Amino acid sequence: MRPSLIPYAQTKGVSFDESISKIHDTLTIYDQFINFMNKAQAHYVTRAKGNSNLAQEIRISRLDPEPVARNGIVRYREEYNEWIK
Repeated sequence: MRPSLIPYAQTKGVSFDESISKIHDTLTIYDQFINFMNKAQAHYVTRAKGNSNLAQEIRISRLDPEPVARNGIVRYREEYNEWIK
């Protein structure tokens, strides 16, 4: 015997105004995140340009698969506006 299948999702509908509000909040958070990342990029580029080799020491932390923290060095390439290992 097959288990009974639910013919439709068991969630309530979202009103148009509520969906507009959620989309607006999501776009606002995304915009602020991009703004923060651009400011952080500019800050670290300024710090790296203070060094003769455009290097910046960073700390890499992770929890999965095991808690590990290590240090590394990244270098800034001005011509591509990017950080490399």
